[in-house]
Amino acid sequence: MKGGSVNSATNQHENTAQPPLVVPELVDRCMGSASIALLVISKLEEQLRNDGPEMARHARAGDCAGLARLAHAMKGAAGASGAHEVHRRAAELEATARACQLEQAITVLNALGEDVARCLAYLPSARATLQGAGTHGGAQQ
Repeated sequence: MKGGSVNSATNQHENTAQPPLVVPELVDRCMGSASIALLVISKLEEQLRNDGPEMARHARAGDCAGLARLAHAMKGAAGASGAHEVHRRAAELEATARACQLEQAITVLNALGEDVARCLAYLPSARATLQGAGTHGGAQQ
């Protein structure tokens, strides 16, 4: 079991080493425009806040197709925004929902909720970084 403890500690370190949203990566994807990156963050925030409860409704109803569709959309938005943990977990949820493994999907959905909460909590910091960067990039993490 000692190996499991090391892996858990490593995974925790990796999760804390990278912020929930990688601002410089987002700015690069927005061609150096902090103002466009701010718009992307606003859209991501809206989607994270709306789709989480909607996914829970689909899961409770046993609607695997609806759950997979929303997970796919969240995966894309998170990936485009540099929210790597949300992207990874949404991809996992999409796969389990497509296989209609509902019990596993609910477990993944709960973990995704934690990732989404961390991402949402980080957004004010990301916005502050971008507002300090102006319109030509310069966002550093």
